[in-house]
Amino acid sequence: MADDGSDEQIEAIAGVAHVQLAAGDIDAARATLDQVPADKKDHAALAQISAQLQLMAEPSGGGDLAAAEAAFQANPSDQDQGFALAEEQIAAGQVEPAMDTLLALIAKDREWNEGAARQKLLTLFDALGAAHPEVKRARRRLSSLLFS
Repeated sequence: MADDGSDEQIEAIAGVAHVQLAAGDIDAARATLDQVPADKKDHAALAQISAQLQLMAEPSGGGDLAAAEAAFQANPSDQDQGFALAEEQIAAGQVEPAMDTLLALIAKDREWNEGAARQKLLTLFDALGAAHPEVKRARRRLSSLLFS
């Protein structure tokens, strides 16, 4: 591949990485994204695939969604338990409940763990894409929480 980093080339690289990720080949998707020149890493075409890879790379609490739900219900004021629940929900593909959990954590304490819930929510937004209907709904709620 030429190393000029044109917009078309970056979009093609993002497309290939997206197909690789959809096929379950995370390592190949990472390797493909590694071809992007350093000065083009923030290209808009890469945002969604990069966020998806980031979410996949972050370990969940162990893969037991039911246990995470029970632990949080037993102590709903525990931000750590809530965050662990959100991570399990994301890992299980339950994006709407994960967004709701993260928004509830932000409502309780937006600065908890250096804004970890907000950062995770923004990464989830990027991974799903701006046009996703749940992203639109959650963005409105986040704005309401942050600016009210």
